[in-house]
Amino acid sequence: MIQTFDFPLAQPGGAPVQISFTRLDQLEDLPDQPGLYVLLGRDRAGALHPLVFGHADRLTRLPQGEEFALALREGLYTQAIAPLPDGADGPALACALGAAHDAPINTRRAALRAIEAARLSVTPAAPLAAE
Repeated sequence: MIQTFDFPLAQPGGAPVQISFTRLDQLEDLPDQPGLYVLLGRDRAGALHPLVFGHADRLTRLPQGEEFALALREGLYTQAIAPLPDGADGPALACALGAAHDAPINTRRAALRAIEAARLSVTPAAPLAAE
């Protein structure tokens, strides 16, 4: 059985667009093309919710490193994929979906990027002159 999940995404100055992700029964069904993926967990009521949205250059090779380990700790239940819309920036679209749908792993990554950017933008204080 193929199941789909629609995630709306607001567009600046336009109507929201729906990104439809498809849950596949077997990993052998993954297409050999670029696309988006979502790792899903279940909440206390049993409803599915996104843990992380990501982009892969080839969906047949979904990342299984740190992101996958974090999703396992968060209660990974299943995954779903979506084709990359024409002309879309995959990593930016994955970040936007993560922010729009409160995906906890995307949220943590965004916070770490903001902290690092702030740290790099602060100029060190001038050394105190010896008296």
